[in-house]
Amino acid sequence: MQSTVGSVGLSGPLIDFSQLSNIRRIDAKGNSISGTIPPTLLENANLDMFESGDFSSNKLSGTLPGNLAQMISRLNFADNLIESLDNLLCNSHVEDSVKQFGCDAILCAPGKYNPTGHQTSPKNACMSCSNAEYYGTSTCLDATGFPDVDVKDDDDYDYSIILGNVTDRDILESFYYACDGYHWWNNDNWISGTTICDWEGITCVAGNGETVESINLGSNNLVGTPPAALFSLPNLSSLSLYSNPMGFSFSGIANAKLLTHIYLDATKIDSLTGIGDAPSLVVLNVRFNNLSGPIPNELTNLKHLRYLAISNNSFKGPFPLGMANLESLEDLSMSNNQIKASLVGVQFPISLRSIDISNNELSGVIPDSFLLETPIDAKLSI
Repeated sequence: MQSTVGSVGLSGPLIDFSQLSNIRRIDAKGNSISGTIPPTLLENANLDMFESGDFSSNKLSGTLPGNLAQMISRLNFADNLIESLDNLLCNSHVEDSVKQFGCDAILCAPGKYNPTGHQTSPKNACMSCSNAEYYGTSTCLDATGFPDVDVKDDDDYDYSIILGNVTDRDILESFYYACDGYHWWNNDNWISGTTICDWEGITCVAGNGETVESINLGSNNLVGTPPAALFSLPNLSSLSLYSNPMGFSFSGIANAKLLTHIYLDATKIDSLTGIGDAPSLVVLNVRFNNLSGPIPNELTNLKHLRYLAISNNSFKGPFPLGMANLESLEDLSMSNNQIKASLVGVQFPISLRSIDISNNELSGVIPDSFLLETPIDAKLSI
């Protein structure tokens, strides 16, 4: 038996599942489940059958019960409000990882953090974090998604330093757990001892060790929301997560100095807030999503953008002010929205070579000034 209720808005206390002896997996992450953890949680589960239980990113509080000792390595309680661990859990005879790393193998103590919420290897210890109030903190970022430290405004600054020497591997592991990597259609080599360059969907910079250049995990059953730490991969240039039932936040994208391509079409994105902070974006594809309301003006901050696809959403008009500021834009797709606007007075960038604004609620006539400043020898597709 498997129970999957992750990220569906559940609240209230956690049931103990004690009547389910044959349960294999539980996915309850990303909800608002609150209260203490029942001391009888999974007490009758068959240890030969039980595989994993993910209760991360809820509001569980109090003490992590000692009766979970025999299965603790299969459970994830990161990012809750847990204040203490039962002493039985930290008994070195319980799990090999606990014997090696102590209580940090279960959950990082208050004042520490790790992208996975706990220590997973000798090189992946829990690190100091002054704002980590509870056990199992996975990020040490402020509310904006930036590292909770002072940084200088320097394009060449090494952001891995301010993240406490977090490696690309650490960030990918955090991504795996946040997006339920266990249930991806293809997760070959993930969370293994092999080089991350051999992990499914990961391409590394040639000749530069474990340095991530691109992530391509489209149509792979990712759920949840990727962590903001992805934007701190210092050499990430392409992020392709299309056709997954997941959310997404652009908070912290200013850290992604080399990120030029984002493909998030056919996901569950409902906001572009923060996208205007992307420093190097060339391609943005967010078609077939849950985006609504006005088209955000911050899109016009993307001076390097050449391809913008926001079609098949529920955007309404008018067109953003400052469209002409997108001085590199060549291909614009805004079709199949609910844009209520007139083309009178709208200035598109003269760099445009293809524009699709069909199937909207445009009104009035096409003015004589429409695309008038486009060079006469340009090949236009409208």
